[in-house]
Amino acid sequence: MITRLAEKCVAASVKGKIIPEDESAFFTFAFGLMLSQAFGIATCLIIGAIFQCIIESIIYLLFFIPLRTFSGGFHAGSHLKCYISSVLLFGFSVFLGVYISTILQLLIITILFTCCTLAVLFIAPVEDKNKPLSEPEVKKCKAKVKVILSLYSIIFAVLCCFSQTQRYAVFIMLAVATVSILVGISKIVDLAKKRTAI
Repeated sequence: MITRLAEKCVAASVKGKIIPEDESAFFTFAFGLMLSQAFGIATCLIIGAIFQCIIESIIYLLFFIPLRTFSGGFHAGSHLKCYISSVLLFGFSVFLGVYISTILQLLIITILFTCCTLAVLFIAPVEDKNKPLSEPEVKKCKAKVKVILSLYSIIFAVLCCFSQTQRYAVFIMLAVATVSILVGISKIVDLAKKRTAI
């Protein structure tokens, strides 16, 4: 559905001579990616509204997306698969966030955040077959991941200092945890492939 919509947008743009015909494949992919992300974010906000935690959902997305962008990790094979997996992952994270914020103590949340942060620092960036990285890109992404996680750690610490904002800290922890899982899965798959090749 997303690919077809992207193809129609590009076809109309080519017909109107806005986009060169020889670059239609590139723009189809770009449009598809943008539409997939837009639909994904919109769906996530709807899920957040259903769980009555729209602010928490926005916080999760604001912290997840930048870190995910530079950390790499598992990527679905198509726009539709990416959309479905992202929405399911987000829905589970929101459900978990609502549940965790009522039962887990601040110390445990802080330990989980620290462990997930260290995991991302140690593993990221991880390239995927759908998103390969050159050596300079790896170094650049690694540096950006360090800066992002340093900033996240400061914000997390500040939010933990006040009882009214500790709930938001839980969703920051979940955003980092989700990224750590995705880079972890990709790293394990990569190591398994290397062992099989040997």
